[in-house]
This record gives sequence, structure tokens and C-alpha cells, in this order.
Amino acid sequence: KIPDDNKKDENRNYNLNLSFGGGDDLFTNKGYLRGSVNMGNGNDTIVSSGGIRGGIVMGKGNDTLEIKQNNDWKGSGVIDDAVSLGLSKNVDTGESGDINNVLLTGKTIISFRNSLGFGTPDQCGTKNTNGGYGCRWGDVGDEGVGYSYPAITGSLGRDIITIDSQQSGSPAEIWGKVDLGSNNDSFVVKSDGSVKVYGNIDFGSGSDLFTNDGEVELPGETQKDGSVLSGNILMGSGSDIVTTNSYISGPGYIDGGDGEGDLDTINFSASDSEIHQFKVGKVRNFERANQLSGRWDYDGDYKAAGIGTMTIEGGQFLILDSEQATFDHFVIKAGEIRASLESKDSAPLVSDTFDYQGGQLVISAAEQTEPEGVYTVIKSESQSEMNQLAANSELLYDGDEKSGSFSGLGEANGIQDSAVYDVYLQQGSLQLVVDKKSAPEVIADLDCSDP
Repeated sequence: KIPDDNKKDENRNYNLNLSFGGGDDLFTNKGYLRGSVNMGNGNDTIVSSGGIRGGIVMGKGNDTLEIKQNNDWKGSGVIDDAVSLGLSKNVDTGESGDINNVLLTGKTIISFRNSLGFGTPDQCGTKNTNGGYGCRWGDVGDEGVGYSYPAITGSLGRDIITIDSQQSGSPAEIWGKVDLGSNNDSFVVKSDGSVKVYGNIDFGSGSDLFTNDGEVELPGETQKDGSVLSGNILMGSGSDIVTTNSYISGPGYIDGGDGEGDLDTINFSASDSEIHQFKVGKVRNFERANQLSGRWDYDGDYKAAGIGTMTIEGGQFLILDSEQATFDHFVIKAGEIRASLESKDSAPLVSDTFDYQGGQLVISAAEQTEPEGVYTVIKSESQSEMNQLAANSELLYDGDEKSGSFSGLGEANGIQDSAVYDVYLQQGSLQLVVDKKSAPEVIADLDCSDP
């Protein structure tokens, strides 16, 4: 009870800080907690569909943190402070053998204390009014300071964050950086998952895994000087694997890291029929890039971005506009290269070396006012591989409504049913030749053609 001479304190907000000791503890929250939670030692679990306005420290042990948003009230699924999977807000605390799981379900929000407000931005208050702290996201302190706030800090053990069950247009939101630190950590977005991250996802050292089967956005904010600030996905040192089914939207990029001896891999895999763009500005420092399935549009200098080997194992590898796609080493095992010929002066696909193991090349002839000439389709030093690919190539023309196949290099192996032009492939590295036939040849071909 508050003493009578301190009745004014009844109008103040008080924190209730929960601290658990050893043992395998469970904390379930369906309401509102103003205060922190420290789970202590043991294999602990937090399940919260309510709101928590305070920090969470999971402590030592194999812990589980499940945050769920259930639409019961505007504070459901909100954590309005930092989440630590170790012993403190410092990254890499706890035991190296610990395994910690974080599951964000529905439109959950994690934001460093008052950086966003509780439930809605207009509830932040100011330092001199209700709320006490004021919104810290970009409006207090240095411009863009919110991107450096620690929203989630990892432990010394293995940390796994899973995003799942978000409705369309209602992603989970992480306001601040995710700093997972050392060990083999994972960030997984399920097929019905969607998340916006306003800060870096920093994996630190270890063989880490980033998997996107849903939707990921790295939003940017324009600063006073006109620059755009955003978070990035930083895989750090170690041999890491990134797999994505779609474009990572927003200005942020994915960096495989540049640790000595690392073998970082990025996989492009999609099951729908949509064309997914993955521009060169989105990726850097991956020794291997693999297209496993789906339709993906490429352009830019991937060699300069640190992509060592590009391998096509399925789906369509698309070069659809006047931009080139440039690689160090290119391998096709299956699937299809589809190149649009927009110019006689520029090869759509350029690779220092080329390895043909299977699959086919489809050349899409753009509308040309003067189609005669020589078009370089692929430029590479691996001429013998080009010769093999030529026998597994076809040309689409007349708005991609008609097609003709090549059986190899040279005029004799060109398209046989063309009445007006000789169309064939030749060396140097792989070139498409379109020659207008002489009048007698045209007449002879028309005489032999179907009425």
C-alpha cells in the first residue's frame, strides 16, 4: 500500500520485473506486462500473445521464445524493448552448446524500447509528456539512429529465428538490428511468412543459414542529405548458405562475407511462374550462385560483385533487356538460358569461362527493323562448350509465336524452314547469323513450302 503522504505516486506507471531462477520455466502472457523478463538458467519457454513493454533475457539453456499476434487488441504480439537470447543485451553470451528458438507468428512487432511506440506510433509521447521516453525512431538523437538499435541479440550458442503465418499485407516487423553473433545461426521465413527488418541482420561468424520461402523487405528511409538508409543481410565469415524464392525488396543487399577460405552459396529457387528479378546490386561476395528452379531475370556485372560461379540447375535463366549479365564462370546443367537480342553490338551473356553439361539455349529475336546481321548471343573463352550448346538451341521470332531449331554450327545446321533468310549459328563465341537469301533461293523455298 502507498503511504498517504505519497498519494501522488498512485498516478505513476510502475514496472513489474520478472526474474526466474534455475529450472525449466514457462512464462505465458496473454495480457500486458510493463517490465522486463529474465528467464535465468534452464530450458525455458516464453509464449506471449499479449504485449510486453520491457526487455527479455532468455539466459542460459535451450530456450524458446514464441511471440504471437492474435488481433485481440492493438498491443497483441508487441515486444517494446530488446530481446536477448543470451545473458544480456551484449551479443555472444551464454553457453556455446545452447540452442535457442524464436518464432514470430502473425503481425508481431519487436522494437527497441519506445523506438516505435506501443501498438501505434502516436502512443510514444515525448520526454515531457505521457510515455516518458518519447519515440526514439529517427526523431531523437542522430538521424537514422534507429537502424543501430539492438532489437534482437544472439547468444554464444545456436540461434534460430522463424517467421511464420503472416496474413497478406501484414508482415512481422523488427525495428532495429538483429545481431546473431558467432555459431551456426539461422533466419527462416516460411512460405506463408512475411517480415520487414529495419536494420541489419548480422550473422557474424559461423556457417549460417538464411532461407526465404515467403517475403522479406529491407525498407529504406531517406535522410536529410538525400541518401537512403536501410538494413542489409550480412552473412559474415564462415561458409554460409542463402536460399530465396523471390526478390528481397527494399534497398538493402545480401553480403556473403569475405572470410579467407569461405565458400558462400546463394540459391535462387521459386515454384511459381512469375518472373523474379535479382539485380546485381542485391548480392555480393558469394563464391557460388545456383539457380535451382523458377524464372529469374539477371542483369549487371556479377563478376565484379564477387560471384565466382553461376550454375543453372533448373528453370529459366532470363536476360530480357539490353543489359548484359557478366560472370566469371558459368555452368548450365539443366533448364534453359533465354536471351533476348536487343542489339547487334552487345552480347546478352558474357562469361570468362563456360561449362555446358545439359539444358538448352532459347534465343528470343526482338523486333528488328533491319534483322540482317551478326548477333553475339554469348561471349566466352570456352569455344568448344559453345559448339555443344549450339546443337541444343532454338530461335523464337515473330513475337515469339514461331520457332526454329538449330542442330549445330554452320549454315547446314541452321533453321531449315525460313523462306527469306538463312538463319544459323557460328563461332565467335556463339553468334546468330541472319543473311537474306538471293531471289532464286527465295523462289525455290517458296515453291517447296506448304500452301
